Amino acid sequence: MFIRRTSTGRGDGGERYATYRLVGSERIGGKVRQVTFLNLGADFTVPERQWRELALLIETLLAGAEPLLKPDPTLRSVAEDIVRQLHARGLGASRLRVEDDVATVRLDSLSHDQVRSVGCERLALAALDDLRFIETLKRLGASERDARIATALVVARMIHPSSEREAFRWLSASSAALELLEIDTGTSLTRNKLYRTGDLLWRHRAALEEALCARERDLFGIPDTLVFFDLTNTHMTGRPASPLARFSRSKQRRDDCPVVTLALSLNQAGVPQHSEILPGNVSEPATLADAIERLERQSPGSNARKPTVIMDAGISIEAMLAWLRARGYHWITVRRGVSAPPEREADAAFETRAGHDARAWRLETGDGETHLCIWSHARQQKDEAMLARHRRNFEDALRALHDGLSKKNHVKQLGKVMEKLGRLKEKYRRVHRQYDIEVRPGEKGRAAAVLWRRNSLHAERDRQAGVYVLRTSPVEWDLETVVRTYWKLTELEATCRSLKSEIGLRPVWHSKTSRIAAHLFIAGLAYHAVHLLRTRLAAHGLHDRWGTIRDKRAGWVRLTSTLQEVGGNRLVIRQDARPDAEARAIAQSAGLTIDPHRRRAVLPGNQR
Repeated sequence: MFIRRTSTGRGDGGERYATYRLVGSERIGGKVRQVTFLNLGADFTVPERQWRELALLIETLLAGAEPLLKPDPTLRSVAEDIVRQLHARGLGASRLRVEDDVATVRLDSLSHDQVRSVGCERLALAALDDLRFIETLKRLGASERDARIATALVVARMIHPSSEREAFRWLSASSAALELLEIDTGTSLTRNKLYRTGDLLWRHRAALEEALCARERDLFGIPDTLVFFDLTNTHMTGRPASPLARFSRSKQRRDDCPVVTLALSLNQAGVPQHSEILPGNVSEPATLADAIERLERQSPGSNARKPTVIMDAGISIEAMLAWLRARGYHWITVRRGVSAPPEREADAAFETRAGHDARAWRLETGDGETHLCIWSHARQQKDEAMLARHRRNFEDALRALHDGLSKKNHVKQLGKVMEKLGRLKEKYRRVHRQYDIEVRPGEKGRAAAVLWRRNSLHAERDRQAGVYVLRTSPVEWDLETVVRTYWKLTELEATCRSLKSEIGLRPVWHSKTSRIAAHLFIAGLAYHAVHLLRTRLAAHGLHDRWGTIRDKRAGWVRLTSTLQEVGGNRLVIRQDARPDAEARAIAQSAGLTIDPHRRRAVLPGNQR
């Protein structure tokens, strides 16, 4: 063996640079030829004067022997790392002699190394293969190597959600994803390469979204007759200079950090059709028109049936609804505010998917829209529980404020008490109007008492528990169909929590605009594959969250086992461990074949 320096250039016409390879000579067909055993990459740092010593040390360790003279510790560490990579990747190389299934071995020589997680990786790669992810990237002009690295980056976001920096560590040290994708860590994967790959994905975002969505439409067989629109934001670490970073209301209540916004439009199968990365303080309604216009460009033709748009109250301002009417779109949204249900028999009664009672009343029709009053038992239970908690906490705070007037080191001055009361009203703005509150003045500018009682709004809000009002443009659907269609928005919002909590959308560690956008976009790509997997598993009765699925397959690993033969050679086996019952059921439901994927070789070695 020896090490060779090779000059190469970037595929985009950039400057040339040097890479390093571990090569050797073999006799093939009567001729001696040089074979590359391992690409050591462009970051190989061993000085040239030590290359010969390193190659001899690698050959010695491969033979299972120890060098006669103690080598430099740093050089030995490099050699052991290369030997591990050769074991993991080179078991099928032509220089390794594969024997039959029968061998006489020394049992006390058994050892295991290169243990890597493989269960979730096989699931993720199967989903991305079904989505034709690599094929799509290559069609867009990416090289085979870049397409595979991009796949590894998406797999890392699915299984080990984190920054690209941590993804590099996980892929290199803990996962079998690189092995399954046949990527050499030395030449094809560095931390900077992962960043550049994220940039590549972001450059092709429009074509990737369109291709993945079209593929999922084919797989699910569902037409795009509905469009669900959702907006979320995520906080950013540090103080990035990007124009996307803006201080605004954080949905994680991290008002100390700037935020960035992700806008998503989804079809009725929950497949993201379009995503947009926006400043953190963007107006929600302003984003919907851009998303609709992009969907129109993706589905041109005046004869195409326009989908019905479903959105929440934060987006459906009057100007937005007027814009949809002018473009010929039907829509369903919820009206701001609450009201009590009509005191008459419901126009429709049905059950939710969970089996709870629900009722609907048609209120009025006019100005190109219909209002529907909806009540459900499940929502009433939720509203009552929330109201009870807020009321209890508010009354406890008022009681503590009153009791503090007679205690040492508590607020007593009238002005300070009124200021404290104002902060309490802001904190409990959902319930404070349901109380009449009086602060009685006392002597020397102090407050004498804080009194409160429940007013008529208290009982009125109780009657409104479980009730909300839908607004919809005229559609040819019956009342129950309209309600169930809107309920899908809630179901999809729950599904999208996977994107926010389980696929590393939050937080953002980058400062450059392109890297911020790429980080969020990679989370969206990972969601495509996660959604496909969960849909297939749900068809077999497995409705677990993605995080639960990951945990159930965490014990499925791939490892290298080494045994010393009596004759002196070393038997090396690289294979998957046997999965447990839960992991096996998940794999079979996802269409994977349970196979150890065994690779074997016999390496020359000295008998111990």
